[in-house]
Amino acid sequence: MKSIMHEKDGTCYLCALLERNYETYGYLEEHHVIYGKGNRPLSERYGLKVYLCVRHHREGKEAVHKNVHNDIILKKMAQRIFEKKHSRKEFMETFGQNYIDIEENEDIYTIPEEAGWGFIPLPEEKGLKDMGDRYIRERKRTR
Repeated sequence: MKSIMHEKDGTCYLCALLERNYETYGYLEEHHVIYGKGNRPLSERYGLKVYLCVRHHREGKEAVHKNVHNDIILKKMAQRIFEKKHSRKEFMETFGQNYIDIEENEDIYTIPEEAGWGFIPLPEEKGLKDMGDRYIRERKRTR
């Protein structure tokens, strides 16, 4: 699906947003704003993607795949745009996270210290049930 966030016009979304740089690039990379855990196809379906220069996509300290701050900026923007046509409840049911309420200094990707090396604790019972319910809902939607 076409992006509802960014026109594919040769500009880098983050160059324009963060630096007011509207330079056009010969090569940009498509970035699905909400990715992981099966969310990439959902970002595609709802048009939650932007076009980024290599520096802002995957290379350099400002790249969204390396910089949590820039990643959260994009996720918040995507949620706000999504909610212009859909409800917050629908966003939560679809993506399972409310990015707008995340504090700027909060790192949602950090593995808890008590997890130890190579071990990630499973969510509590309720969390597993919610994940399973979401998976079932998504499977029904794609059929």
